[in-house]
Amino acid sequence: MSQSNCLNEFLNNFACWISGLKDMTWYTFKPEVTWDTWLQFILLLSGIIIVWRQFKEQRKLQVKQHKDTIQYNVYEKLVQNFENSQPTSMSTKLNIIMSEFDKSIERVNEGQPYIPPPFYLNDIHNEFMELHANLLRILATIDKYQIVSPHLSLFKKVIFQKITELGNHYVTLVSVFAYILLPNKETSNPLHAPSQDIINKIKDKVLLFDRTSWDIAYFLDDILTESQNALLGEFFEHKLPVRNPEDPKELVLTSTNQKMINKAQEFLKRAESNQ
Repeated sequence: MSQSNCLNEFLNNFACWISGLKDMTWYTFKPEVTWDTWLQFILLLSGIIIVWRQFKEQRKLQVKQHKDTIQYNVYEKLVQNFENSQPTSMSTKLNIIMSEFDKSIERVNEGQPYIPPPFYLNDIHNEFMELHANLLRILATIDKYQIVSPHLSLFKKVIFQKITELGNHYVTLVSVFAYILLPNKETSNPLHAPSQDIINKIKDKVLLFDRTSWDIAYFLDDILTESQNALLGEFFEHKLPVRNPEDPKELVLTSTNQKMINKAQEFLKRAESNQ
């Protein structure tokens, strides 16, 4: 076959293919937006928004629950030593001892032999040392969680000064008790009845110990109120009232009263200047 015949045949076939294309039916995608389509879109969008909001609220709730748990744990750590750190119980015991001395001296005046009160110096000393250690543990815990309240550091220093004062009163007392109380039950050395004048002087020292004990007890109560309001007030939607003493000159450890904050600062200045 010649080249011209081949070319003619190719052109005839191509012409037939082109004519066949004219007869083909072409289909195109022509989407139609109806009200049903818009409704489905709105429902889908609403569902996404609802799920997102629920997730957001759930996340907020989880964060709040975690925060509440942390705050409660911090509060528990702050107050775990408070029950065994009340110096007023020690003060009460000292007053009972002095009352027993009065009874012993009264029996001597009636002609009966002197029997010292059934209290022992070693027991008193051990009790005070345990009390003192517990008070220092409270200060150490407050020092760890000063972020709870903006003035806990100040309050800690005030309580420390009072603990130091309590220790000084105890030293003066125990130095006298060493002569009028037996060290322990096993000791049988006879003791002479102290004079009423000595007993009265000791009572004055016990009174000083008693006043400082109550100061510390009130201050610890203030710290409890401060901690509960800061850590638990939002959870319970309630806050405890701040201590309101009858004497307006009395110091209250609270962050809600600027006058009391200033008074606490002045107390520290006086205490430090007397050292």
